[in-house]
Amino acid sequence: DVALLVRSLKILIKLANTKPVLSALKQDDNPLLDHNLGKLSDDELENEVRKRVGTLYHPTSTCSVVPLEENSVVDPFLKVYGLENVRVADASIFSRIVAGHTVNSV
Repeated sequence: DVALLVRSLKILIKLANTKPVLSALKQDDNPLLDHNLGKLSDDELENEVRKRVGTLYHPTSTCSVVPLEENSVVDPFLKVYGLENVRVADASIFSRIVAGHTVNSV
């Protein structure tokens, strides 16, 4: 995955340095804008990818409400099997991943 992200980053850097894109961008020397990424080696780009890339997904269905025999974590009342006074009440109880943003369903 990291190698693919490095290759993709190199393509984006190449596109960002084309005349049409450069003419639309304000150029300044702010180091936070990464105007010098194109000068980095593949190893340095890999370090940048590892430092900056993260997930934006919202995990769901890790404690879905299904019968205990199907390795469920919670019962239909959201009580955690085997524990007292512990409930799960978030997107992890979904039996299926929703098509939209999970926050709309929680």
